[in-house]
Amino acid sequence: MSRKSGYSFKCIIKSCGEMKTQKDSISFFSFPKDPVWCEIWLERCQLPADTLSQNNVKLCGKHFEKIMFLNFLENRLKPDAIPTLFPDNCDVSTTDLSSEKVRICTSSSNTMSCGSNTPLNISDDPGSSKSCTTVAYGNNEILALPLPGSPVVPDSIDYAISPGTSSFSSEKSTYLDSPSDFTSSSSSKGCETVKPWSEKTPRKVLLRQQLKIEKEARLKAEKTILALSNQLSEFNTVENLLSLCEQHLSPAVLTIVKSNLMCKTRNPHGYRYTNDMKQLALTIYFLGPSVYRFLKSILSLPSVRTLRRVTSKYELIPGLNDFLFDFVKFKISTFKTEAFDCILCADKMSLKTHLYYSLPKDEIIGFHQTNLTKTYEAAKYALVLMIRGIIVTWKQPVAYFFVSGSCRSLNLSDIIMSTIKKMLNISLNVKAFVTDQGSNFVSFSKSVYVSPQRPYFTVDGKEIVYLFDPPHLLKSTRNMFFKHNFSIDDELTDNKYIIQFYNVDSKLNLRLAPKLTHAHINPGPFEKMRVYLAAQVFNQSVAAGMNTNLELGKLPLEAKCPINFIDKMDKLFDIFNSCKVPNSKFYRRPFKNTSMLIEHLSMMLSFFKKIKVISKVNGTDVTSRMNFINGWLISINGLLKLWILLNESTRHPSDYVLFTNRLNQDCLENLFDINDILCHINPQEVGPTNVVLPEPSSRGTYFNFQIGTVDYRHLNLPEKNALHYVCGYLYSKCLSQHSCDLCIEYGRSQTNLDQAFLLCYFKAYTNTAQTTYGNLQMPENDFYEYIYELENIFIERFPMFAIAKGVAYKLNEFLCNVPFKHPCPNFDYEVESPR
Repeated sequence: MSRKSGYSFKCIIKSCGEMKTQKDSISFFSFPKDPVWCEIWLERCQLPADTLSQNNVKLCGKHFEKIMFLNFLENRLKPDAIPTLFPDNCDVSTTDLSSEKVRICTSSSNTMSCGSNTPLNISDDPGSSKSCTTVAYGNNEILALPLPGSPVVPDSIDYAISPGTSSFSSEKSTYLDSPSDFTSSSSSKGCETVKPWSEKTPRKVLLRQQLKIEKEARLKAEKTILALSNQLSEFNTVENLLSLCEQHLSPAVLTIVKSNLMCKTRNPHGYRYTNDMKQLALTIYFLGPSVYRFLKSILSLPSVRTLRRVTSKYELIPGLNDFLFDFVKFKISTFKTEAFDCILCADKMSLKTHLYYSLPKDEIIGFHQTNLTKTYEAAKYALVLMIRGIIVTWKQPVAYFFVSGSCRSLNLSDIIMSTIKKMLNISLNVKAFVTDQGSNFVSFSKSVYVSPQRPYFTVDGKEIVYLFDPPHLLKSTRNMFFKHNFSIDDELTDNKYIIQFYNVDSKLNLRLAPKLTHAHINPGPFEKMRVYLAAQVFNQSVAAGMNTNLELGKLPLEAKCPINFIDKMDKLFDIFNSCKVPNSKFYRRPFKNTSMLIEHLSMMLSFFKKIKVISKVNGTDVTSRMNFINGWLISINGLLKLWILLNESTRHPSDYVLFTNRLNQDCLENLFDINDILCHINPQEVGPTNVVLPEPSSRGTYFNFQIGTVDYRHLNLPEKNALHYVCGYLYSKCLSQHSCDLCIEYGRSQTNLDQAFLLCYFKAYTNTAQTTYGNLQMPENDFYEYIYELENIFIERFPMFAIAKGVAYKLNEFLCNVPFKHPCPNFDYEVESPR
């Protein structure tokens, strides 16, 4: 807004036009852009409105009072600055409003000029003399005060004072040292007392004391505000927040707060979490995945994939892992008391034989391994143990073991007993043990003296009910029903009647048993493993359809016995497969130990005790070989025993019900199915594949060779040829560690061809040099001797070291003692140890 006078600017005021100077202390200012303020400036300067149409219209700083400037350099104006100083309107008596001098004048004139051209008229009595004082203050107030000894001004005198510099035509003027020597008001009338005469009045002394007190209070308040502001700035820090949280929050909440503060400034994909936060998040997810997904975005918790990476660090070795039982103990700590009742299931899953060497652990995985032993036999099965809630729905695998075949009774007994003891130690109430009718489990049941009369065994004085899996029993019963004839009270059951019924019913448009198919009547190897096919054969709909055909004369009267058998098996399986979902079938409802259910179970006990199985081939009695009969007897008595045990432990026996569909191995079967899906295993039979043999090579020999006499030791010629080819491969690997000219020459030193090198000769590709073995590595005979000795040691020692830990370390101790001398001094003899 300002320009120094060194530039070619002139003040727009004509009387000031010759005041152009080169002094730096004088500044020039442009007229305001605001129309209102610009009009005020023009009016003050008494300039026409068309003045602004000229170029470089400036106003010098001499026309502004000191209070109008923003700085002491007087080159910046306040926004509300107005020009008030003009030379043509001022005389020698002009008073600067910012000065500290005050002029007191006396005059007999009746006219005063105060800053503007408008005269100030003072009316008084004729002939009276007047005296006045003009006081100039920084706030543009002009006070008229009577001089000492002058006549009193009448009350009728009116003052009209406008801002600006006042000029009076006076005969006498007196200057005081300071404007503070007077006290006046622009609106007051009459005369006022000079300040030195009234400054110590009681009222002013009291006001000064109050003002002093107020100033001290204000200063004290300012200091307090400043101190509080500094204190607030110190408190408003993350460190102070965390210190307060440590005092008032629990450790879990404190961990979440710290994690949120740390992740606040990061991108969501760049969050970092401490181990404590991951452990807390894992705990929340373990207690409830749905709740964790809800809180994840609110509390900035780790993703589920991050938690899985954490759990992958836990090593689940074959056997009983203590930390896994600790997890289960923590999990059930939030359960209700009735949720502690559970069953233990055991089953085997077929595995593809494979050995895997774990480099970090220096151990071979895939051998037969149980609690007691680890043998040099490749595992073919995995024995898996899982616990499952009876009243509350929950399940958890607790252990697995690699077995080569059917686990021996001693090892199986140790596994089951030790698992149940660990479960009892973490406050779980194991009520039953459920298995299929595998030979190893049947042997175990006999070893613990389980029988229809005693359907339980004891562990640490606690009775554990033994139950055979009802779906497996149903499949076994169906298979034997199709394979043999059942004799009950001299009545013979034969599957030919159900086949006859299917042949008639399958030709109808509206069938009596629409679910019955060819796979039900003639099941193949895989159909025999399907539970739903067996359940649909022993079904009430099939029995009703056969009864209808019997009444219509399409089935003989002998079909009544198999019809009754099918109906009984349907009701029995419904009792063992009751669920919470309401069902119209009475026997499918939750088990309550009612008289009707007890009567049917008692009738089936008597039925299986009387049943005889007759072979269709030779008509001999094969009942003693039928394990399903003893399995049903043990399971029926076991169900009745389990009801008694559960009814004793419940708080409300009259309202207690049992869902028997939780007393089977479905949880394990589902786990195995999921594993097959994840491993991309097709459970169906794989068809045969055509193997195309390669055509013999058309390459012939292009030179003569001689067959020398060598010591073939215990190897025949094909094995010897294979050994030499492998030795060449091993030497090529040695060259990848160190390859100098001497080492390369040593690898091509074998040029003779005999029967032990025929494989290498025929495997080699023709090179430009037309050598015997092409580009294959064929070192000296001492290298073959060295590899042969290493092979012998490996074959001799590996079976002993393979089942123990540190297999590579132990083998290395023996292999390093085999002597070998290479012509290159830099050849690496050392074998890197995994430890």
